[in-house]
Amino acid sequence: MMMKINPSIKYMGYSFTKLLLLSSLWMATESHAFTLSEAWESAKQYSADYKMAYFQREASMEQEQQAKSAFLPHVYANASYQRQLPSISSTRETQGWNVQLNQTLFDASKMAQYRQSQYNSDVARQRFNSATEELLLKVSELYFNLLLIKETIAVHAAEKQAYEQQLKQAQEMFKRGSATVIDIHEAQAGYDNALAQEISALTEKQILENQLNSYTGLNSQQISPIDTQNLIGRYLPHFQQYSLAKWQEIALQNNHEYQMNQLVLKSSDEAVRMARKGRLPTMNAQLGYQDNVYTSAHQNSDYRHRGKGFTASLQLSIPLYTGGELSSKIREASLEYEVAQAQLLATERQIMLAVRQAYTEGDALRYQIMAQERALKSNQLKLKSTQTGQQYGMRNRLEVIQARQEVAKVEQQLMRVQYRFLMAYLTLIKESGLGLENIWREHENVVNSKSK
Repeated sequence: MMMKINPSIKYMGYSFTKLLLLSSLWMATESHAFTLSEAWESAKQYSADYKMAYFQREASMEQEQQAKSAFLPHVYANASYQRQLPSISSTRETQGWNVQLNQTLFDASKMAQYRQSQYNSDVARQRFNSATEELLLKVSELYFNLLLIKETIAVHAAEKQAYEQQLKQAQEMFKRGSATVIDIHEAQAGYDNALAQEISALTEKQILENQLNSYTGLNSQQISPIDTQNLIGRYLPHFQQYSLAKWQEIALQNNHEYQMNQLVLKSSDEAVRMARKGRLPTMNAQLGYQDNVYTSAHQNSDYRHRGKGFTASLQLSIPLYTGGELSSKIREASLEYEVAQAQLLATERQIMLAVRQAYTEGDALRYQIMAQERALKSNQLKLKSTQTGQQYGMRNRLEVIQARQEVAKVEQQLMRVQYRFLMAYLTLIKESGLGLENIWREHENVVNSKSK
């Protein structure tokens, strides 16, 4: 009895995978292939999180101007009209206008608030810079994963084709009595497994494309590959230009999140001072001009008189008792300062750990890349030998297919560790606060100049 490929599986493999691939190709023709740098630029224009961080920065910076305005003159203009019953007052009507200028002469609490607002503006800038770097790193991760899953799909497609040919060969050999039904079942199982993995990879590809699209707004069906030639030679010197201790030192000097938490601590310190200085006296000056007309009843007739002129006053205010409000504010500010101090310490430890992990991972991955490159060369030589053996009748077609399949798998593994190496490098740059865009563009310019 002759075994055939399961028609439902074959139809499923053709319909589902072909449909996904054809839809991908159709959508890809509608868009231009973009690079990682272009994905970053688009993400900064499209990402709602990026826009939110930007407007939060702008709003926070306005608080500095508001705090500064407390020490500038405030001018108000007022107009009034009042009418009273004769039983209440002899003055029936009062109408007039006035202009008043208020000036703070001394307020230690507001001065501390202004210094705090300056720190808060710097905090907003650093928070925005940190959000930008996080966005770029996330886009990079999705970009690399999408490139990798495309390679994975190609490997599974080749594997499926190899098992399909193996199945056909087993069926022919079964006819001649040189194979058993077990050989056919093994080939069918291998085909089904490769098909399932291909479908799973295609589904994951769509998920990654949707995620990248949600960050960049670009059609992620087609992206430009990353140049991975001589990856170690190009990037390892940048890893090793500093020791781990030096990288950590650089991170504590430049990392946006760490600088932000340092500024939060300084702002909290000013908040404590502001609360304590709330017990000090304040002094304000007022200068005004008024023009009022009063109408009153006098001997069965209306009598009007006018009052106008300048007024000046100096007000000294000393808080004597506020129901415990000031003491409570001081305690609250002091506790918030302790929170900020603990947060700074936690951030420092997180950054030190992140730098250490990225540095050590990059160092370990370079050996994996070298090992995978040697494995690729070995499998390529094996494929060449198998092809030569087939020419002389020492190897069959199936063995050639399997050798080619092994080469594809090793290429996939090599690409995987290469992208992990790049992610470790970008993470190290991001945590060190050196600027992902500037560093990456420097590498791109070097590669482009050499290619020319």
